[in-house]
Amino acid sequence: MTVQALSGDPMWALPDYQDRGTTAIQKAADYNAKVTAPIERFVGVQFDVEPHGLNGNNGYPDRWNTDRVGTIKTWLDNARIWTAQARRLGLRFGAAMLAFLDNTTNYPVPPEYASAGSRVSDIVTDIHDYVVVMGYRDTAQAVYDLDIDEVSYAKTPKVIVAFESTAQTPTNVTFMEEGFFAMEASMAAVHGMLKSQPGYKGVAVHAFRQWEPFIAAVGPKAPVRSLNKVR
Repeated sequence: MTVQALSGDPMWALPDYQDRGTTAIQKAADYNAKVTAPIERFVGVQFDVEPHGLNGNNGYPDRWNTDRVGTIKTWLDNARIWTAQARRLGLRFGAAMLAFLDNTTNYPVPPEYASAGSRVSDIVTDIHDYVVVMGYRDTAQAVYDLDIDEVSYAKTPKVIVAFESTAQTPTNVTFMEEGFFAMEASMAAVHGMLKSQPGYKGVAVHAFRQWEPFIAAVGPKAPVRSLNKVR
């Protein structure tokens, strides 16, 4: 088992909040320097920024609707700086990203990044060591349909497919209602459909706080499979 540090906030997409990310990465590296056993160390850091959250709700400023291209640009700028920093410190660096970043109408590529790729999803994948695609749906086929473009783009194992287990609205984005066995079956089905893809790295579950009671409810003999093997 390996552990990575997770952090992030929509505000981190802005230039004035770039230092929040660099501080988080440095804290992970500082912690690693204090422990002696390799198993105690973080092997990497993952940020969940989701700049579309800067939409004027939940106390956030509305940058997404007033300057979407500029917000995407500064997010990508920050991500490049964070990735370089993490690598210098011996940490892998990843990002959680929506499955819809391949929609060039809703997620336009900033002119400054036009030479880096034709879709924001491609650029984010190239910047990071790996990405976790949040293509949340409650059937295996629907998850596959949302994530196959991102998996197909990557030429090395970089794309982890995420499944949602917590209570959400609408309910078709989560396995909260379907439960443990339905989610396990869907994870296995998606793994089977994608395992031959060079860019596929495995599956992930959001979030442990729900996955743990899922497992507890079905007992210790539940057929939990470890599919997220690093290649």
